[in-house]
Amino acid sequence: MKCLLCGINEATRSNTHYLTDSIIRSALNVDGKNIRDTGLFWQFSTQKAGARFGFQQATNIAKLEEVLGRQPTDEEIAHAVAETAFSVDNHFCPSCEVHFGEIERPFIETTLPKFRGADLTGISEIGVEDVRISRAFFLLQVLRSALCDKAFNVSSGVLDDLKYLILNFQDADVTQFTKYPLLVTYLQTTGGQTAYTENQVGFVVYDIHRIILMNDFVVQFFEKEPDVVLADFNDLYDLSDFEHFLNIHEEIFLFKIFSNKQRQSFLFSGFKEFLDILVVYFREKYVSRFKQEPSRRIIGHFLATLSDQSLDMPLGIRYGDERLEVVANTILDRVARETAKYRFWRR
Repeated sequence: MKCLLCGINEATRSNTHYLTDSIIRSALNVDGKNIRDTGLFWQFSTQKAGARFGFQQATNIAKLEEVLGRQPTDEEIAHAVAETAFSVDNHFCPSCEVHFGEIERPFIETTLPKFRGADLTGISEIGVEDVRISRAFFLLQVLRSALCDKAFNVSSGVLDDLKYLILNFQDADVTQFTKYPLLVTYLQTTGGQTAYTENQVGFVVYDIHRIILMNDFVVQFFEKEPDVVLADFNDLYDLSDFEHFLNIHEEIFLFKIFSNKQRQSFLFSGFKEFLDILVVYFREKYVSRFKQEPSRRIIGHFLATLSDQSLDMPLGIRYGDERLEVVANTILDRVARETAKYRFWRR
């Protein structure tokens, strides 16, 4: 297989992170630590109820047992060895992997310190003069995601153009980069390294919207200027500031800054969507069994049982497929027993 970027060399490089590892690592790692390949995470989706557990191959087994309350299964261990989150094998060549580093290093060394570890109290925006590096870095995330993850798609013409820009990021005219509309929000994450584990990594794709969640950075990409429209996504932007923060033909690359409180509100809004999926899940099971709609009280009882804070457990276990099934069936069985008593009394 030829390299998906240059199309010339053989794609022999393994463990290429298509979302820059040093950016997303602390969101996936145990306690927010910055150690490669030690991720411990749960995958949530707005497409289905439940959470899928995952961990990376270098994760400490004792820590896994502590978090899970059990030993990882052979299947889970084999999956961890075979697959690293947001990483692929044999998609790119060693030469292009080096090229990626030439884009990522300047951003990490010169731009990232303006955000992480900096006191951003009272700051709502940051402008960065090095447009080329900022643009190349975030467009690299867009390109690699489109090449490596079927959940994130862009048109073939844009894909080819992004390949050209990334391959020629030092020489291509900067206006070739700035023609693509980009919005980037930085989520201040305070409260120690563990707070980074509250952040999300993944994609939001619908209609013309392409959003990448990269731990404390949220990136929104549009293929062309006429496509630009405000996305209704957890109040990330509103009409009062959307155009102001839109990077298009810019001379200064502008970042919107969310305070830690705004970050938490943003993340909670996303979790509310997941809770809506849980309601649909329970409702379908209830209707299938009893041929009628559940009451609000029953639905509330289901959600309250799942979220019972007296039970100390990680979100991924709390809302995992297995526990969802157990909690839902326990409640449905109880309803069935109560209904049977009522029917017997009526006779």
